Amino acid sequence: MKKVSLISALMCSLFLVFAFNKNTSSFQQVETISLDKAIKDKIITASFTSNGSYSGKSIFCQVSNLTGKSYKISIPAGSFFQAPSSDEQDLIVPQEEFLALNANAQKSTLLNGFCTNLSNHAPKKEGKFKLITTKAPKEMPKLLAFLKGKKYENHTLQDAIWALTNKSSVTNINGEDEKSIAALRKELFTITGQKEDWYQSPQETTMNEDRSINRETASISGELSYQTKKGAKIHTEVLSPDGEIKIKTEDRDSKMSGELSFYFKVEVKGWKKGKYTVKVIEDSKVIKAYDFNV
Repeated sequence: MKKVSLISALMCSLFLVFAFNKNTSSFQQVETISLDKAIKDKIITASFTSNGSYSGKSIFCQVSNLTGKSYKISIPAGSFFQAPSSDEQDLIVPQEEFLALNANAQKSTLLNGFCTNLSNHAPKKEGKFKLITTKAPKEMPKLLAFLKGKKYENHTLQDAIWALTNKSSVTNINGEDEKSIAALRKELFTITGQKEDWYQSPQETTMNEDRSINRETASISGELSYQTKKGAKIHTEVLSPDGEIKIKTEDRDSKMSGELSFYFKVEVKGWKKGKYTVKVIEDSKVIKAYDFNV
């Protein structure tokens, strides 16, 4: 009797394990569909509202599943959200996102949207966006392909997008991971055709009361190299667009001959816009000069 009960228990356990595995497999096979197609096929309804931001988590998305089937909704890289007014910024999703949506369910989430019109005003809070698929700049797919699967800070993504949409300087792009930033800058120098420069020029970005965006160069930094001889006296000077010496360092003795390098950084907030020059001077002779823009 006990033997029969034990066999029955084992059979029941095997059935439960099979059922669990079958259900798990079904869950893993939920169909993935793009946001645009799901709307067009009337599988879902969706609304997109501004939360007043122009970068990062800036699009409040509300979705309702009209079917008795669960879906994995894809918001593809390049999804473009048009603002209700022509003087407001349109936003773009730079990296693919997903939204799990159960049968007959409703869901709300914030999507990552980044400004594509730097000269426009940030979207008004609670303004309604329209999802469109044809307005992104023609070079944008190259950037989106490069970004796929990579992690960047929001300000880095925004500077990369503005380099394409508003021809902002690629030198503005900066971040903590020097290797990944260097790769992104190199890609954008190629895509945009901008001259590959030696420095980073991170921007201090603020939003004014009228929702316009103000950008100011915070600092200039980068590696400088030069050829010198042992015992030479070396100093640097930073010259303004008018030729005024803004900064002059003290002489230091070179301890060796050959090519040397050093990390240069200067705070430039408040400086007038224009081209500046860093001069490396050896015994009163300019041996290397580097230009940068503020």
